[in-house]
Amino acid sequence: MRSTLTSASSSSSRSASRGSLIGSLLDHLQQLLDRFLACRPTGGAKQSRMVLVALYQIVRESFQLYSDICEVLAVLLDRFFDMEYAECVKAFEAYASAAKQIDELSAFYAWCKDTGVARSSEYLEVQRVTDKLLETLEKFMMDRAKRPKSPPREPEPEPVKEEPEPDMNSIKALPAPEDYKEPEPVKVEEEVKPEPPPQPQGDLVDLREHTVSADEQGNRLALALFQGPPAAGGNNGSWEAFPSNG
Repeated sequence: MRSTLTSASSSSSRSASRGSLIGSLLDHLQQLLDRFLACRPTGGAKQSRMVLVALYQIVRESFQLYSDICEVLAVLLDRFFDMEYAECVKAFEAYASAAKQIDELSAFYAWCKDTGVARSSEYLEVQRVTDKLLETLEKFMMDRAKRPKSPPREPEPEPVKEEPEPDMNSIKALPAPEDYKEPEPVKVEEEVKPEPPPQPQGDLVDLREHTVSADEQGNRLALALFQGPPAAGGNNGSWEAFPSNG
């Protein structure tokens, strides 16, 4: 039961719609407390030893029931000032009913102590719901009735998760496969420039200018050798025929 109360306490602070869950839990606990209070003996049963022995175990279990009710009331009070008017009315009625039950429980425990049902040190200290607290809750409830109904709360958008940037320093290179071979470097062949053909040396005689026969070449040489200086008489060096008389 304690785990149920803890779960209800944590969830009620998240959403106002959980108020009905707290109210239903408190209503269930109050019904159990009513059944316990109905076990109070009356008349001659108050003097029965058997009744007192049976009542001892019930009283001990009521301690846990009272603690659970106090926890639910604390959660309800914490959320009371954030409720709408309709929820405030239900919470106030539950608080007023619990206050009356706690007063009856305090009186029952006092009778059990006087009768000798359990030791006095085993009893819990019952904290009553004061009239001042009930007046404060009632005043707030009346003020809430005069206020306009607040618009429903919109759910908060979920934050966009940013993808973390990969750390390049933490990335490790994958090992090379076993059959991997490094490519051989490409050899760049130098372009061999063809050597220019040797220039032919000039012919001293320059026999290549004209294709002449051997006889013509000989005549030219003979003419060059036997051509003498020009005559003193002013002849221009041309051949003259010899006289026929000698």
